[in-house]
Amino acid sequence: MSPETHMATARPAKRMKRKTLYIIATFVSLLAYGLLLTLSHGQQWLVWPALGAALLGVVFACLWVTALDEAALQAHYIAWFWGGSAGLLLSMLVFVSVILRPVAFATALAPLGGDETFAAGIVVGVTPAVLGYAIWWVVLWLRRG
Repeated sequence: MSPETHMATARPAKRMKRKTLYIIATFVSLLAYGLLLTLSHGQQWLVWPALGAALLGVVFACLWVTALDEAALQAHYIAWFWGGSAGLLLSMLVFVSVILRPVAFATALAPLGGDETFAAGIVVGVTPAVLGYAIWWVVLWLRRG
């Protein structure tokens, strides 16, 4: 086997190992975040290590993206643009509905306090965009074969 052929086959294997390592590190960081956040109800100081674990998860996710090949990276860009845009449109429709007809949502929001209402607004703003991205990404990869 020539050195050029060996290098060509070694690079994808190294990239795959890095991607796998980054994916595992991202999930471990997010699991640590969830665990620390759950435990922080009894120990308030655990919120700070939880946020640190979440930040590490973001760093590992960014490193994972840099290890993607061009086709996978392009699929994620397209999925974020179209799926995320569709999800944000849905979020905006919900927000406009709440602003134009707040009475229609009063019974749903009545049991929530100010903190919970704020958190619910963030979830309604982010969740449809992430779900739209995930759906679009799955469709792209299923079409790819």
